[in-house]
Amino acid sequence: LFDEPAVATAGIAAKGQLLNAKSAAVQRYAGSLRTNQTRVLSRASSHIGEPVQTLFQYQYSVNAAAVRVSAQGAAALAKQPGVKAVVKRQIHYLHTDSGPAYTGAPAIWQGYTGVASKGEGVIVGILDTGINADHPSFAAVGGDGYQHVNPLGEGNYLGDCQTYSQFCNSKLIGIVSYPDIINAYSLVPVDTVQYPDLGDRLQLGFDFNGHGSHVAS
Repeated sequence: LFDEPAVATAGIAAKGQLLNAKSAAVQRYAGSLRTNQTRVLSRASSHIGEPVQTLFQYQYSVNAAAVRVSAQGAAALAKQPGVKAVVKRQIHYLHTDSGPAYTGAPAIWQGYTGVASKGEGVIVGILDTGINADHPSFAAVGGDGYQHVNPLGEGNYLGDCQTYSQFCNSKLIGIVSYPDIINAYSLVPVDTVQYPDLGDRLQLGFDFNGHGSHVAS
C-alpha cells in the first residue's frame, strides 16, 4: 500500500455524485498514482539490496501494488518512503456454503415480488477464478421462470463477450479474462459443432477451479 489515497477516496467526484472512471480528472490522477508507484518501487529496489518484482499495480479502489520479494526484502520495503504498509498474500479457505439458508435468502426471494426486490438493474462484478457460462445458475431465465433484463440493453455485453457474445446473456453480461489465470492452464477445448467460428481452442474466463462459479451463483 502506498501513502496517497486511491482514486475512489481522493475526493475527485463531488459529494453525492458517482465517480466517473473515464473522466479526464480521474485519468490524470490514476496516471499520477501509477507513476509514483513505479518510482517508489524502483527506488526501493536499490535501497533494499534486491529487485522488487512488480506483478500488478492498482489505483482505483486501492493505491497499491502486488510485488514479489523475500521476507527480508518485504520488511525493508515497509520502511521505504512512500510505502504505507506491506501485507503478505494469504490463501483463505472456504468454510461454509450454507450462508443463503441461515441468512433467510430463499424466503426473501420467494416472498417478495417486483424487480425492485430482486436486484434488477444492479451490476455485480465478481473477481474470482472465472465463471462457467453454461451453468444453469447464469441462464437468462431462472429455474423459477424469472426473466432477467440486461441493464446495458439487450445484446450489449462487457469484456470477452463483446467478441464472443454467445457466452453471455441478459443475466451474465460480461466475462473478463486475466492472462495470469488462463495462461496457467491448457487452452479450453471448444465444441466445434456448436461454435464453428471459434476454432478448436479458446482462451476465455472459464472457471478451472470452481470457486468463482460457486461465489457468483
